[in-house]
Amino acid sequence: MEILTTPPQAPGGCVLAVGVFDGVHPGHRVLLARAKGIAESLRVPLAVFTFDNMPQKGGCIFPFSHNAELLGSCGVDAVYRADFEQIRRLDAETFARDTVAGGFAARAAVCGGDFRFGFGREGTPELLSKYVPLVVTVPEFRKNGAAVSSSLIREKLRKGDIPAANALLGREYSFCFKTVRGSQLGTKLGFPTANQIFPEGMCIPRYGVYAGRCSVGGKEYECVLDIGVKPTVCENARPGCETHIFGAADIAYGDELRVFPQVFLRPERRFGDAAELAAAVERDVEKAKLIYARKMRSFTKKELQK
Repeated sequence: MEILTTPPQAPGGCVLAVGVFDGVHPGHRVLLARAKGIAESLRVPLAVFTFDNMPQKGGCIFPFSHNAELLGSCGVDAVYRADFEQIRRLDAETFARDTVAGGFAARAAVCGGDFRFGFGREGTPELLSKYVPLVVTVPEFRKNGAAVSSSLIREKLRKGDIPAANALLGREYSFCFKTVRGSQLGTKLGFPTANQIFPEGMCIPRYGVYAGRCSVGGKEYECVLDIGVKPTVCENARPGCETHIFGAADIAYGDELRVFPQVFLRPERRFGDAAELAAAVERDVEKAKLIYARKMRSFTKKELQK
């Protein structure tokens, strides 16, 4: 799959799926499957028009690179990475005529039923149909009676409700960033950690401690992780994740570590001193190990609060 900064020069045009696609949740995948079917029937590539720097309330679920990987797994041939600040200034008719129909030579456009585009969000699928031979709108995807949306997934993450976010995503939520050098306090306390910093613009799960899993170098480990700003030891720290891995994981600074938060254990808090912090971490580790011993089941809220 290609990542493009200019429209694809595909002979015969393409089918263009248009949207933000943050998280590539089941609703997105239904839309992409519909677009792929049309592309195959027309024997043209499937391209996605999405945005590079579109501001999202609460941040993006995944960075662009991860969303692009997920789009590729849905059969997308090319992803066009548009600059939101440039596109938002275009009037709707110019975008439909010059970008979708002209630049992409779109033979079909596929979008959500509520899709709007152009300056002031004045553009509609009906306007697109003036310039594109086939415009298909896909209804919102619903699960258990509720609409699945990226904004709802962000809400669940910010509440620390990882199981609910996973159910909406249709996969396990995770993040993957390079490890960085930390303060080494965890090692001094007997609980060494792999440290990561969240990029700007990311939706950060609720600050606190989680039982989870992580993977590095093709191996997977159980772990306990702390998401937040380390209020006991730092002032004005950037939001990050400290992961204490159960087992001998061979990690070097700069390695890519994928982390899967799974069960929220407690909120982040400021402790009086290092000894108090060490005792809390020890309790966190015990709770996480108990969760794994029970295979992620039958752990009550009362037990988590002990």
